[in-house]
Amino acid sequence: MGKHRAKPRFRRLRGAGTAVGLLLSAGFVWQSSHAAFTDTTTNPGNTFTSGSVTVTDNKGGVKVFNLSGLKPGDSGDQCIQVTYQGTLSSSTVNFYVDNFNDDSTGGAWGAGIKLTVTTGGGSCPVGSITGAATPINAVALNTLNSTYDYPAGSSMYAWANPATNAMRPYNIHYQVNAALADDGTAGIQGKTATLDLVWEAS
Repeated sequence: MGKHRAKPRFRRLRGAGTAVGLLLSAGFVWQSSHAAFTDTTTNPGNTFTSGSVTVTDNKGGVKVFNLSGLKPGDSGDQCIQVTYQGTLSSSTVNFYVDNFNDDSTGGAWGAGIKLTVTTGGGSCPVGSITGAATPINAVALNTLNSTYDYPAGSSMYAWANPATNAMRPYNIHYQVNAALADDGTAGIQGKTATLDLVWEAS
């Protein structure tokens, strides 16, 4: 009877061995599939560098006008060369005034000084500017400040799409109204009007 009972156990062991063999066989097949031929192509070192919108002028960022002792009828010119040194060719350089201040009574002194801006190709002085345009023609300082309030509003001149190292001259002519009069009571004598001339690249 003992021999008869051993047969089922032998069959179970043989069945288990067969299952293990099948699992090992499947493992070898999976390894063979996983080790199939492969190939890659790589583009290394990708970079993302920002551009720049740098602008400079030949006055070194100092005041263009430093005038005193002015009287009705006085006039003069200053020419400045602005260079775009940025790398973004889609930039625009806007010219405007900022930080205007006039300590005369009722702003009469600032209203009596008018600027004319001439720009184009070529270089300074004004006689060397080619293809000249006059975007600002005899406009009072206080009007420039209120009308050309870039970036909230428009600028006096927008130089569009300058190339790197491109230069543009701007001649600025001032004229003091000859009709200004002050007998000592109008609050014009000894007064000062100040403003910033700004070229902004963006």
